[in-house]
Amino acid sequence: TFLSLINGVAATANTENSISFLHTTSGGASTESARISAIAEGTWSATASTQDAAVVISTIQNAILTQRVFITSDGFVGVGGTPGTLNSMQIFRAGTVKQNTDILALSNTGNAADMDATGTSILFRQEYYHATSPLIVDSGRIKIATETDWTSTASTQNSYISISTCFEGNLVEYFKMNSKGVTILGTGTVNTTGVAVHTIFNGTAPN
Repeated sequence: TFLSLINGVAATANTENSISFLHTTSGGASTESARISAIAEGTWSATASTQDAAVVISTIQNAILTQRVFITSDGFVGVGGTPGTLNSMQIFRAGTVKQNTDILALSNTGNAADMDATGTSILFRQEYYHATSPLIVDSGRIKIATETDWTSTASTQNSYISISTCFEGNLVEYFKMNSKGVTILGTGTVNTTGVAVHTIFNGTAPN
């Protein structure tokens, strides 16, 4: 540790120890522009179990300091709001009613002249039980991928969505919907005319 900031007042709930960043206005006044804070979550004593603190990153908008990122003492993260304890991470944003609001964007910046099957995915992983050596392995994937070589021409920008689940230790793609909305369940393919060439199961899939 090269630098320590010590608040000499005994900590109670919301006691703050922070680093403040300031900018200078055109009139020469120094004004706070951002803050990183360690905030006590309760009254601290010599008992270790009372010594809990959150980390908060705040920014200034229209001269108002607003908390933007909140990390609780037990590692729950909130972006745009204070997280609960049911999810490891929560993102808050006030959307517009009767309209879609994009809360999160995943951008794949890889591109080339030959780029069909270029995918962007969310991978789900699960730890298995072992008495001495448990290990985290892949358990599922949701993927969006290009069907064609994308260029700036809109007609080349076609994509598909697929869902893979884990079967006997391997991820297998069992659901796929192409850019024309044709859907297949199972391990078949969709031909270039958009016609499913694999049985589509409705209801309970056979074993």
